[in-house]
Amino acid sequence: MRALAVHLTEGQLLPLGRSAQLITQLYGLTVSPATVRAWMDQASVLLLPNVECIAQALVDVPVAHADESGLRLASRLHWLHTVASDTFAWYGVHAKRGMPAIAAHGILPKRVAMLVHDCWKPYWQLDCEHALCNAHLLRELTFPHETTGQRWPKRMIGLLTSAREGCEIARQDGRTALSDRQIRRIFTHYETILHNAQARNPHAVRDNKRRGRIKQTVAFSLLHRMREHAAEVLRFATDLRVPFTNNLGERAIRMLKVKQKISGCFRTLKGAQNFRSRHWRFTSVN
Repeated sequence: MRALAVHLTEGQLLPLGRSAQLITQLYGLTVSPATVRAWMDQASVLLLPNVECIAQALVDVPVAHADESGLRLASRLHWLHTVASDTFAWYGVHAKRGMPAIAAHGILPKRVAMLVHDCWKPYWQLDCEHALCNAHLLRELTFPHETTGQRWPKRMIGLLTSAREGCEIARQDGRTALSDRQIRRIFTHYETILHNAQARNPHAVRDNKRRGRIKQTVAFSLLHRMREHAAEVLRFATDLRVPFTNNLGERAIRMLKVKQKISGCFRTLKGAQNFRSRHWRFTSVN
């Protein structure tokens, strides 16, 4: 009965009151929401060793994914952080979004291997190899193409999608890497597009004596970032272990967001910690 209550609340995402009500209706047992919550606390303690094993596994995996999202807790905004791979998912809740949360959770600072992320600034403080999510980049390229009518964003989208298809073909053929010629061609085409686009989107300069940073266009800022992090943008082409997107990291967050949508915010930090530690970390071990 305790396992069923935990499953209804965490697996089927029911609120505490509805889980207790369903058990009462099905089995004729008087169960209160507080009782269900106590059973959840017990399950969390039992699964703590699994949580620790998953955290260590994600320190050691060759490629990991990281993402974060807002989470309502006790009517205030907190942050859900996740680290995931193709077989594991770890979740942490923190009042802050940046490096204090990353340091407190203690997984990403220990990693030296590849980390796929969405170019969020705090991730660059980590001493590991980096790869960027190109799904985010494709969306960012679509905006200047639609608003400015310039052709370079569409050319860059074509290059990235073509390179992704080439990588998929290489994996299907059992290859572990693209040829040096293919990689050189991708980087040369990439740099050519950026060079031509820079001429259309020059650095804005101030034409008066006012001080301070002058705001750059969206296109210029995007071009600057793509040039600065060219190796990370194209990491999926130079290392076939790296996927084209950060979908694993983003997908790991979705079910907890569904829980929040159904049940509203978590009322206590303990409840949020129980949910993310017990259900998702546990079921990610297959």
